Amino acid sequence: MIKFFLLNKDQVIGKNRLNIIKENSISSKPTDFSYYKSKEAGIADRCEEWWVGKKEGELFAGIYDGYNQKYLKVNPNLEGFGIRPAVNFEDIKPFADVFYTDDNVQMAKFGKYPQDFASDDYNGIFNDLLDKGLLQPTGVDSVFKYQNELLIKDMKTGNWITESDLVWVVDRHSGIAVCDRIIDSGKKNYKQVMEFLTTKFVKIIFPEDKIKEYQAIMNYSKLKAKKAETESKLSDINKMMENLENEILVLRRKKKTNEEVL
Repeated sequence: MIKFFLLNKDQVIGKNRLNIIKENSISSKPTDFSYYKSKEAGIADRCEEWWVGKKEGELFAGIYDGYNQKYLKVNPNLEGFGIRPAVNFEDIKPFADVFYTDDNVQMAKFGKYPQDFASDDYNGIFNDLLDKGLLQPTGVDSVFKYQNELLIKDMKTGNWITESDLVWVVDRHSGIAVCDRIIDSGKKNYKQVMEFLTTKFVKIIFPEDKIKEYQAIMNYSKLKAKKAETESKLSDINKMMENLENEILVLRRKKKTNEEVL
């Protein structure tokens, strides 16, 4: 299964900082959805700071304020900070749509997620569809589906938030892909953030049929690699057997020659 995670402090500001995380690109704009979720939790100003993963043994998690270029250690029970997920690009490569590449960076689209407030025109259209009962309820308040697209209504402002492709910036040196925006916020604490990334996020952005296809592709790739490894070993064994056969023939000829001489 695809494993999403948070960058750690070393990858953000340390000696092993990712090539794509530079002074001019370390800030990450929050999505409208992130702002909405943070505001819903009563802490809208925190959505611009994003969680940084803690290393094993650390008592505190961290956040990074990209706008003020500050890293802070925080108590992992504090809530509201933004989520900027990362993933090993090889894990999503079979389904990623790469649209830019150079020697250091690739940019790819993978998965859909609620991100931006709809325009005034579309707000009117979605309200009309809702009034006519043409939006599919999801069982979650204010969350609907329309033609397989996720729509969320901010009941405080009346704005609709639309689903769109997530863009991932791939660090070609490390192979790590980082979401180009802060996509979510308002989670209760660090533990809930990690639970969301490891159990829920992949199901939101990657439909069940795609997960099955992904698993089939991964299993096929593993079997293909195993087959190649087995064939390589078999080839080595065949060469060893061939060499031994030749050696046996040579030894038999020598033996026969010696016997004839005697």
